[in-house]
Amino acid sequence: MNHQCVKKEGESRVSIIIEVGMNAKTARVLIETIHAYEKHVPLTLFVYGDFVELYPELITEWSKEYEIGIRGSSPLPRNLWALQNYGIQRLSVVSAEMKLSKLGLTAAYIFPPEFGETVALVASERNLRMINSTVTLPPRSGSLTFETYFKYEDVKRTPKALRIIHEALVHSGGILSLDSDFPDSQMTSIFLLDYLYEVSNHKITSLRECIGVE
Repeated sequence: MNHQCVKKEGESRVSIIIEVGMNAKTARVLIETIHAYEKHVPLTLFVYGDFVELYPELITEWSKEYEIGIRGSSPLPRNLWALQNYGIQRLSVVSAEMKLSKLGLTAAYIFPPEFGETVALVASERNLRMINSTVTLPPRSGSLTFETYFKYEDVKRTPKALRIIHEALVHSGGILSLDSDFPDSQMTSIFLLDYLYEVSNHKITSLRECIGVE
């Protein structure tokens, strides 16, 4: 499982990935916001097979600028993916691959809904690199989690989120994921990019360069 960037000549690297949900509008807004940033930001977008089927033109448009990975066939209630057996998880992955292939695209990466031995086996059999993130928005641990995030006022959430992201990446860099269905991702991304490019010493790279794929 890849969840860190390979250091090159002591250089700290950060790669940004987008976990695209089923809301095409919020996904487009987030990606267009990042695309409009004054510097080119390499992204890898992870999509569900059902999203590909519903919005093929959007996927084709994105693929001209960004690499496309898969998440599985469709979203499941939290913690349900890990309970599925090998056959169901494999079917989900193959279905997502096939829907991409109809657009002439081949997935090289998978960011599954949850991680475990079963999906690792499926990914290995399908020659997919399984990607995890070093840190996410919304954060999955610390003072901000899915359960506690909105207990803070919006003017306090963004600085707290940026601090958690900074602490996770400051020493070694890594892979940062943004959830396109999460309402704060678009606003926070603006401040996040300023931090990454103007304040931090990280080199912002593509996922391919991050994990050392030639």
